[in-house]
Amino acid sequence: MTEKKESLLQNLDHFIELLAVSRSVYVKNWDILSVKQGLKWGTYFKHIYKKFSANDAIKTILEDFLQLKNVELAACTKNYQHVHFDNLGQSVDMLCTNLLLNRALPKSVFKFLISQLSDDTSKTTKLCGVNNSVSQKAALQLLLPFPQTSSDGLQDPLEDPLVLTQAEMLKSYLEDKFKTVGKIHQSACVSDVLSGISQPHVYYLLASVLISNIDTVGLMGLKPLSQLLLEWLLANSNIWQDFCRNLRCQSLTRLSCKYPMLREAYLDFLTTLGRSMEQDFVSGNWVSTSMTMTFNMFLEHFECLMEGGEDLKAATETMLKTLKMEGGDFDVPGVNIWTDLLLEINKT
Repeated sequence: MTEKKESLLQNLDHFIELLAVSRSVYVKNWDILSVKQGLKWGTYFKHIYKKFSANDAIKTILEDFLQLKNVELAACTKNYQHVHFDNLGQSVDMLCTNLLLNRALPKSVFKFLISQLSDDTSKTTKLCGVNNSVSQKAALQLLLPFPQTSSDGLQDPLEDPLVLTQAEMLKSYLEDKFKTVGKIHQSACVSDVLSGISQPHVYYLLASVLISNIDTVGLMGLKPLSQLLLEWLLANSNIWQDFCRNLRCQSLTRLSCKYPMLREAYLDFLTTLGRSMEQDFVSGNWVSTSMTMTFNMFLEHFECLMEGGEDLKAATETMLKTLKMEGGDFDVPGVNIWTDLLLEINKT
């Protein structure tokens, strides 16, 4: 075997090992320089593929070598993906895809790869062969788990620039997915994506999208995005209740102003919550038996609703007066929670 062939096989050996490592946790130690070097190797083997694809003798040598290498790596690498000669034509794409879908990849390296997908002026190796849906999926997987918002309760997650950025990414990702899955699979697509995001983070993203969203009605015969998100949110009572518990009442009021469907569900949630509250005769306060909420916290929900516009204010007043009547229509405090809410609201 000639020296050039030996060198080629040695380089191929290194590149196949590089591809295997690109799917492992060890990429956590990679930097941008390492990835650039890997992409150069990928470009080199794309050239090798084009140069020898019509040379049966060289193809056979490379394919035989790859077969042995695949056996070797499969024996010591979990979920190893075999590489064949024809795959070398997508060397760059394989490496890039492996990295984009690898959660261990450092964020700085991920951003570099994404920039290569979108930067038309870049003189470095282009990654435009990577399927756009793959890059979007990777972006969603790697960028959605941002650090948790402040636990001191002072910062509204819906005002966090990171959450707002993620929400816009989620919106774009879903809209692009809808174009490929079709109307019949839209709901399943929403469920798959939202179910994969941790709670309560998914609630902040969902609320941000719904508050800022302007639907394009009738686009390609698809359902509006807001309708699909609301359907997912309201389909499961546990998810909906958890959503209400994790969002501030100001945000819930904004959503109630914008979506009548959500307003009705929110008022029902508050009704159920109010009925679960009992009078603590020792302290003289109303306490919830189903969740941690004081009377003042409960009152804040209604005070926000009363400031949410005339229609919302009227619906809230009507509900409270109806519940007060159903509870005996008492006008003295401490007997009926709905009476006490109305008395407090009327003070302001």
